[in-house]
Amino acid sequence: MGDRLEEIDPLALKSRLAQNRLSLIDVRSSSEYAEARIPGAILIPHTEIQPKDLPTDRAWVLYCRSGNRSAQAAERLLAAGLSTVTHLKGGILAWNAAGYETEH
Repeated sequence: MGDRLEEIDPLALKSRLAQNRLSLIDVRSSSEYAEARIPGAILIPHTEIQPKDLPTDRAWVLYCRSGNRSAQAAERLLAAGLSTVTHLKGGILAWNAAGYETEH
């Protein structure tokens, strides 16, 4: 398949977000997004995300609740040729466990 999916942990994600070095995509449902999300995340549900939606001049991090949907979506994007994508290991559950804020 070529490129291997990389993961990022909550600490590294928080650091890179503070440096404005990536863009964050929540691939959960709109109701999950409305309930709680990582600040700065945009919503593109995993069933709708397409490589053409993501400019290649940015690094993209996908996340979901636990990491399963975001890993699947990121794998599809990698297979389609987008090399600037990774996902949050453990999803928003790991983000919350690390004590980082969410917005509602």
